[in-house]
Amino acid sequence: MDQAAAVKAARLSRSLRNSFEQERSVLASVEHPHISKLFESFQEEDRLWIVLEMCQGGEVYELLANVVRRTSGGLEEAAARRLFRQVLYAVCHLHARHILHCDLKTENVLLLGAEGSEYHTWAKLCDFGTARRLPGKSQRSMERVGTLSYTAPEIYANRGCSFPADVWSLNVVLYSMLTGMSPFRITCEEPREEVIGRIAVANYDQTRTPWLGLSDESRCLIGSCLVVDERLRPRAMEVLRHPWVEPGNPPLVVGPDACVDAAQALAPTRRRFLSPRACQEQSLRDFAAHARVAYERADRFRRFDVMQQIVVIAVAQLTPEIELLQLDPSVRWYDLFFALDADEDGRIQLSEFVKGMALCLEGAPERGESDDADLVAMAQALDADRSGEIEWIE
Repeated sequence: MDQAAAVKAARLSRSLRNSFEQERSVLASVEHPHISKLFESFQEEDRLWIVLEMCQGGEVYELLANVVRRTSGGLEEAAARRLFRQVLYAVCHLHARHILHCDLKTENVLLLGAEGSEYHTWAKLCDFGTARRLPGKSQRSMERVGTLSYTAPEIYANRGCSFPADVWSLNVVLYSMLTGMSPFRITCEEPREEVIGRIAVANYDQTRTPWLGLSDESRCLIGSCLVVDERLRPRAMEVLRHPWVEPGNPPLVVGPDACVDAAQALAPTRRRFLSPRACQEQSLRDFAAHARVAYERADRFRRFDVMQQIVVIAVAQLTPEIELLQLDPSVRWYDLFFALDADEDGRIQLSEFVKGMALCLEGAPERGESDDADLVAMAQALDADRSGEIEWIE
């Protein structure tokens, strides 16, 4: 199968070897539509090689730089929301697996399709060389990694980091996408110590014209995440339910000074915007028109023998994301995957699949009496690695 791929190579120095081994380990253990896909990794003589899917649209950093040159501002909120939500999905998936990215920035978000294509706004999180696995939710990584403008204050204070550090960095990315500027840098030439000093007290710039032109909800979201006390930051999964990220959720009601001091306004009422996904059951029922086709595809896969199932999954793993998305337009597989993922951790529990597909089929024509019984068998067949979860590639 002829296809373009991105190749990373490094000589076998100790530092680069550790970084490559970490990236290879993480990418081999995760499957998500918004995480760069690993095709192969190997060692040859004095080099390590990692073969990844090609993202033809380049970095979000480059996209943003072009927008800044044209407009002196950032992306439109709708465009920024789309990219932010996709990266947030990926971060939720990582955190559910106790993985910290540790270097979230616009340079580490790639665009799958070339400019002008349907998938130019399809985001892929990449570069896991500094990623860290935590044994449990209460554990911390004590290594000082990351990029100056994006790194959380607890890291510069030598307190290590946990999942809230990724939430901080992700909202620095959001600020940059919306304004075209760094929240903590005034000029590129200023001393590193001055930037760290602003980060230490969460003194991000709220006076710039692009910032003042943003919606209240976007500014309040950023303000709720760029707070020094990491205990007050929402979790990534909670950010996903913010009304700016998912407009169907109830609006957050705060005082008139919220955008001036959003952190203080949100801290005592943080849970007010963390409602469950809006109208999830109705969202699933909206797939009724596609449900029978999806059911038939899953049932056909269930009836394959083990070798046939292995071949299908292997081909899917080696197929570029764009080709997978274009294979069967009769079903909105991407939307269905996230609709079935009730707890929004980037993977579908078998119970989520059974309950969600049953809701989809409620409004489907020609619903059979055996559907509910077969759904359990389908879920088990789709869970090819017997992990108890259905991954995107499965």
